[in-house]
Amino acid sequence: MHRFFPLLVASTVVVTALPASSAAQMQTPPPRDYPNSIFGGVARPDQDRLRQELDLTVNLHGGYDDTVRPEGAGVAPVDVRLQDSGYTGSASAGLRYWRGRNDRWFSLQGQGYVNGYSSLDIGPSSGGTFGAQAQTAVGRRGTLTVGQRVSSDPFFSFNSFSPLEPIVGVDGTPESDPTRPGLFGRRSWTTSSSATWAQRLGRRDTARFSYGFSQRQFVDDDRGNNHAHRASASYHRRFGREGGLRVSYQLADSEFADYDELVRPARRHTIEGGPELTKRFSRTRSISFSAGAGAMRVETVSRGEDRAPLEYWVPFGQGAVRIDIARSWALGANYRRGVTLHEGVTSETFVTDSANMTLSGYLTRRVDVALSGGYSVGQPRRTDEGGRQDLKTYVASAQVRFALARHAAIFTEYSYYRYQFADPFGPTVGFPPSFDRNAVRVGLSLWVPLSGRSRGPRQ
Repeated sequence: MHRFFPLLVASTVVVTALPASSAAQMQTPPPRDYPNSIFGGVARPDQDRLRQELDLTVNLHGGYDDTVRPEGAGVAPVDVRLQDSGYTGSASAGLRYWRGRNDRWFSLQGQGYVNGYSSLDIGPSSGGTFGAQAQTAVGRRGTLTVGQRVSSDPFFSFNSFSPLEPIVGVDGTPESDPTRPGLFGRRSWTTSSSATWAQRLGRRDTARFSYGFSQRQFVDDDRGNNHAHRASASYHRRFGREGGLRVSYQLADSEFADYDELVRPARRHTIEGGPELTKRFSRTRSISFSAGAGAMRVETVSRGEDRAPLEYWVPFGQGAVRIDIARSWALGANYRRGVTLHEGVTSETFVTDSANMTLSGYLTRRVDVALSGGYSVGQPRRTDEGGRQDLKTYVASAQVRFALARHAAIFTEYSYYRYQFADPFGPTVGFPPSFDRNAVRVGLSLWVPLSGRSRGPRQ
C-alpha cells in the first residue's frame, strides 16, 4: 500500500540572480528595463570587456495558505492535517559568481532555503541547489555551452503541464513555483547535465545540436525514480532582419519506476517546423512571434501488469508571442500540444494542451507588477477505448513589488493552484484526485553586489 506523504508548502523566491530551482518563483517575462528604476537599477557593463561579478541574494517571506485540502469522489485524505489551512514562512540565500566576456564566460550558482508550515508538526524543511555553466567560442562561427546542476528537494512536485515554448527567451511553465505543485514531503536528489553547440553556416543559416541528461532519485525507496536522455537538432534560416524559419527533430528517452515497482519506458520522437518573426515598430514597441507544427511518435507500454507495447502518433504544435508595450511593459502568451508523463502519479502518458499568459511591467520607478495565468488539459492514451478521462489544471498569480532602495524591495503575491483528475481512480493509490490551494505571500528581497560591476538581480 502506497503511503500518503505529509503535505508541505514550498518557498517562493521572488527576486533572485540564480537560475530556476526548487525554490524559484513562477516564471514570467521579466519587467523590461525602466529608466532609472530603483531596485537593481545598474548601468549595463561593456559586454566585450573581461569582468567578474559576485552577487548575494536573500529572501525572507511569510504567508497564509487557504483550502489546502485534497478532494474527490468520497476519497478522504489519510492524514487529517491535510484538511488544515495554515501559515507559512521561509528564507533563502544564494550566491552567484560570473567571470568572462560576452563570447567566453563561466558561472557558478548556489542556493539554500528553509521553510515551515504551521499545521504540520514535522519541523522545518530545507533544500538547496548548486549549478555551473560555461560558454566559449569554437572557431569564428561556433559556440559551445555546457551546464551541470545538482539539487536536493524535500518536496514531491506534480507537473501537469506539457513543456511550454519559452516566451521569447523566458523559460519555465506555470508550475515552476512549488508553492502550487509541491504536495508531499518526500526528499529526492536531482542531477542534470546539458551541452549545446551552435554553428553559423553562413550569414543567414544556423545549426544547433543539444544533449541533456537528468535523473531524480528518492531517498526513502526506489518508487518514482526516473531518468531521461534528450537530444535535438535544429536548423534556422533568417529572411531579412525580421523573419525566419526553424525546423527541428527532438528525441526523449526516459524510464521511471512506477509505484507498483515496475520500470516503465517512454520514448518520444518529435519533428516540427515553423516561422519566427520579430517586428519593431519603435524604440519601445515590438512584437516577437514563433510557431511550429508537426508530429510526435510515442513508444511506451500500457498500464497494468500486462504491459503491452503502446505506440502511437499525435499531432504536435506550439506557439509563443511577446509584445513589448510602451517603455516597460511586456505581454506574453504561449501554447503547446504534446505528451506529458506524470512520474509517480500515474503510469499513463497524457496528450496535453497547455496555454499560459503573462503581463509584467513598471507602474513607477519603485513599483513593478507581474500577472500570470495558465490552463492545461490532458487525456490519457490507452490501448482500450473506454474510460478516457481528462486531467485539468488551473494556475494564476499576481505579484506587486515595491523598491525600498537599490538593494532592497518588499513584495506581496497571491497565487492559485488547482488540478483535477476526472477519474478518481486514475492516479496512484493515496494520491488525491483533486487539489485546490489559495496562497498569499509577503516578504523582503535583498540583493547585494559583493564584487565587480553586476548586471543586476534580474540578469
